[in-house]
Amino acid sequence: RIYQKTIGLETMEVAYALRGAAGVLHKQGKFEAAKEKLSEALAIYRRVVGDEHPEVAVTLYGMAMSKKDLGDVEGAVVCLREAQSIYRKRGISHGVAVQVDAALERLGVGRSLLCGVWVLFVHVLFVFFGWFLFCLCVFGRHSGRQQGGFWCGWCFLDPSS
Repeated sequence: RIYQKTIGLETMEVAYALRGAAGVLHKQGKFEAAKEKLSEALAIYRRVVGDEHPEVAVTLYGMAMSKKDLGDVEGAVVCLREAQSIYRKRGISHGVAVQVDAALERLGVGRSLLCGVWVLFVHVLFVFFGWFLFCLCVFGRHSGRQQGGFWCGWCFLDPSS
């Protein structure tokens, strides 16, 4: 309140102080009060620096943690996704951006189902290809070459022998 009286209501400093107070309240287990302070800070940040500023993303992360601790997982995910969007648009992949991604992972929504399926497909493909080459090298070493079959260029430098 002192900041608000001396500097003004709509400044980065006031929003920063509100976010700091919210952090203290959160550590004390006063999640609802922390969420209210973060809501005030978020509104100020949005008016002063715009919706796409990293300070907005940091505040959204704090808001998400308070919502999660209050049992509002869906609200937390909404805040985390918005914060993640801000960081990705700005190309930021360190600091709180890492914490945002980790929080989404912990909540089970960090990656889409399609991404998980794609990773599994690529993994299975590499395992199959690896076994194919292994079998080709080991079992095709003599019988395959002698019968006009395949040979492995990695194992045999001279295919005529």
